[in-house]
Amino acid sequence: MEVMLKTDVKGIGRAGQVINVSEGYARNFLFPSNKAVIATPGVIKELQAKLARNKEKVSDEEAHLRDLSGRLAGVEITIKKKAHDDGKLFGSVTEAEMADELSRQGYKVDKHDVVLEGHIKELGMKMVNLKFKYDIPAKIKLWVVKEK
Repeated sequence: MEVMLKTDVKGIGRAGQVINVSEGYARNFLFPSNKAVIATPGVIKELQAKLARNKEKVSDEEAHLRDLSGRLAGVEITIKKKAHDDGKLFGSVTEAEMADELSRQGYKVDKHDVVLEGHIKELGMKMVNLKFKYDIPAKIKLWVVKEK
């Protein structure tokens, strides 16, 4: 049975491809999960137009994120936390706190974009990695200072 994939299916094909699969696989997996449709000329034309529009949207979003990544180069943020006299924090610095501070500075960053290798539980300077959609990286400098 010839079907056209609506989304990427691991091990089968990419969105927009017309592939030949067994009837059972199409009926029991691809159609119920809305990953494919029967390949007719009208469906193929319509789905390819939709994929082209989505590709433009994706490229615009990717360009925006690359621009944001470039603007974040060299950005420093400071977070004040309660700490012991020896420099250990009472808690730790979270991804949400960093994202909120970046938002206050005018950079739209989600807490899920912040990648921490471990908990930040000490005062001082740390380099923090950000990873946006489409695997676009960025680095910022984080200063953790003692709250008075």
